[in-house]
Amino acid sequence: MQWAAENLPNQTLYSLGDDDVLVNLTGLQLLVEETMIHFSNKSVSPIICVYGGRVNSRACRKLKSKNYISEKEYASKFYPRYCLGGYYTTNVETVAKLYAKSKMEPLLPVDDVWITGILRKNQISRMMPLLSMIRKVLQLIKKGNYSSNV
Repeated sequence: MQWAAENLPNQTLYSLGDDDVLVNLTGLQLLVEETMIHFSNKSVSPIICVYGGRVNSRACRKLKSKNYISEKEYASKFYPRYCLGGYYTTNVETVAKLYAKSKMEPLLPVDDVWITGILRKNQISRMMPLLSMIRKVLQLIKKGNYSSNV
């Protein structure tokens, strides 16, 4: 995030994905184009949850879990809305805002929650929406604007 924020133009797309995730680039391009058209006259760009997102996800308090988080590290029972880390994308302007906020927030070991949930929520609150690729692509298929064969 730091390198992108310091070296790339604001409207450049920034994506983060796991090495075991395969992305349909044609579908992603269509999703990004449709999303950016929708947000072109708004002051913020969305974080597009390509792999999916979570709402009302309970913080894991099981000691032996790899996702364990103590109440001292995170007091709330539920995480804010966040993207699953498999793959998400946004523009560098948004990444720069998240990076700036990361310098002021305590690090949370669950990076998906920390970056796309806590930093997003604390930085821009409800103004920076999270979008699910699956839902959007299904809408585009219904409209006849997307082929699942691509």
